[in-house]
Amino acid sequence: MPLASEGEGRNIGIETSVRKTPEYFGWTWGANATIYQSAYRTNSNEWLDTRFDGRYIFNLHIGKEWVRKAKATLGVHIRANYLGGFRTTPIDLDASRQAGLTVFNDSAAFSLQQDDYFRVDLSIFRKVEHKRVTSTISLDIQNASNQKNEAFSFYDSLLDRVVRREQLGILPIINYRIQF
Repeated sequence: MPLASEGEGRNIGIETSVRKTPEYFGWTWGANATIYQSAYRTNSNEWLDTRFDGRYIFNLHIGKEWVRKAKATLGVHIRANYLGGFRTTPIDLDASRQAGLTVFNDSAAFSLQQDDYFRVDLSIFRKVEHKRVTSTISLDIQNASNQKNEAFSFYDSLLDRVVRREQLGILPIINYRIQF
């Protein structure tokens, strides 16, 4: 039976956070931990894991800012994320071969868990306060550690096998923002 957006879901867990603002020589840091379960109820009244049931999330960030000439700030921020992998539905290889495209085994929906997810982001910025506006230019490097996190899998009919795809590697982004 195919999945439908009907029924009931529940998310339960506990979260804790600590944070230090830039009162200590321009340093800021924070840590966060979450332990949780995300489930849905089937028509047969059974509770099963949802796609997003990774079970845990840990975040850590640290940053340093230097104020120059009272109106310009230079800063560096690093953020690390570590979380349990998303759930995924197994691919029915025989049915996929017959159809020539990816066919999921919906009777075992979200029964597999992807590998844990890890990512480090780096941000370097310069903020200047003008008379009526504040401008910020930054270089944000997402996945600075070039971690090969799993994105999804699919059946490739040319290779006749299930292929795993990874998320993007290092992604540099240049931002310019004006705040009024």
